[in-house]
Amino acid sequence: MRSCLIVLALAGCLEPRSIVTCGDLLCPIDTTCMIVAGSSSCYNVRFVDACTGRTDGDDCRVEGAGAFDGLCRAGICTIPSCGDGIARDPEQCEGEELRGATCEDLGHYGGTLGCTPACTFDRSQCAGSCGNGVLDDGEPCEGVDLGALTCLDFGMYRGELACTEFCALDRSACEGRCGDDIVDFTNGEQCDTSGPIGSCLSVGYDTGSLACSGCRRSFIGCGTYGWSALPGIETRHFVTHGWFDGNRAIVLTSGENIAYFDNGISYTKLFSTTVAVTGNGTHLVAATEFGVELYANGVWTSIGAPANTGAILGVGIDATSTVVVMSNFDCGAYLYANGVWTTLPDPIQDYCSSAILIRSATDFWIGGSHWNGAEFEQMRLGTLGFQTSDLEAHDGMLLFAGGTYGLLGMPDTSTHPLPAATVVSPVTTYNLAIVGDAVCSFDHAATMACTIDGVTRLSPHPAGVYGAVLDSVGTEAAVTMADGGRS
Repeated sequence: MRSCLIVLALAGCLEPRSIVTCGDLLCPIDTTCMIVAGSSSCYNVRFVDACTGRTDGDDCRVEGAGAFDGLCRAGICTIPSCGDGIARDPEQCEGEELRGATCEDLGHYGGTLGCTPACTFDRSQCAGSCGNGVLDDGEPCEGVDLGALTCLDFGMYRGELACTEFCALDRSACEGRCGDDIVDFTNGEQCDTSGPIGSCLSVGYDTGSLACSGCRRSFIGCGTYGWSALPGIETRHFVTHGWFDGNRAIVLTSGENIAYFDNGISYTKLFSTTVAVTGNGTHLVAATEFGVELYANGVWTSIGAPANTGAILGVGIDATSTVVVMSNFDCGAYLYANGVWTTLPDPIQDYCSSAILIRSATDFWIGGSHWNGAEFEQMRLGTLGFQTSDLEAHDGMLLFAGGTYGLLGMPDTSTHPLPAATVVSPVTTYNLAIVGDAVCSFDHAATMACTIDGVTRLSPHPAGVYGAVLDSVGTEAAVTMADGGRS
């Protein structure tokens, strides 16, 4: 009589001689008896041989008929399957083994990832994701849901805001904004630039330039001319020369020839024989009948005088304290630099001028004559024909006064001949000052005229004033007056 046994998935009818005892089982030839988890079972020899020398969890391959790649478990090569406790492809997970994955890895914003009985990820406890049709916390947008945002919320005037497939806002279709260098009047812009946009005079101010701030006109740089009283000088004579740097001032009166030094609080008499005064920001200089005095760091120091000069008419000083004086005796010019006085050739002029403007030892003006380091050359005044009483430099131009107010291109030492002078304002003037962006002049009729962008405005001086000397710093001008006051 024949017997049939079923072992694993292998079935066959065995002859009695082929049966192997395995506990309560009978194993056929080509199988072996294995005890797994305390239970005896018959396994194909090929399954056992594939894991020889390997440890549990190692990859294995069963060759021959029905070949497959498997995993060694208890010394037997088995086909991976969901529920075997080991997560491996094509499984996403197995039990609590998530193979290192998290909700964030799957495009969610947080939460706890789980595993289903079918060995696939369980996202039910994950929080939100782009593309789920819901505007989740932290998402700028989702599909057509923009959270009520528009182009206006981003400073753009018009256009359609959109959402990308990655739930990011797309502003590419928005148009127009402050800062695009296009003045959009329909949206309230008055300007769209970082630079000046015109003169303050066009909106009723006396000086300054309009600025652009937030695409609206800004008047922060605009100003008006006004006067305020400062400490007065105890003198009954006219003031004929002066210099002012916003705090200190040194002035000269016509009858007493005394320099008054101002520390911002009061005046002090200095030299009784002073004939000319000026300054450069760090030094004051006073020319007397006996020589030239320099003031720095609270101390007056004599630098002597050039030989045979006679009376000094005018004095000038540059930023490096180079001094130039003009002699009233022979209209001669003298230079003081590096501790040495040098006699220069006579300036080209028909009169002795007290107006001196120095840029360096090789570049200065005395009246209408320019010293280029080698010789004096004469300003081409054309038919102007006046004596220069004051000189100032502004925006690369030489400004001069003496009956009229004109300007001349500031030449370098290689420019010959000098450019021709041009009259800017017909206002009779004797003194000049730069006040902010304006060029201001003052005449003996106590009227100040300031010109900016080609427009001249008059600013009458306070009542009771006759005769003045004008000087300036920044946006302030000082006028020393006949009655001994200063504004």
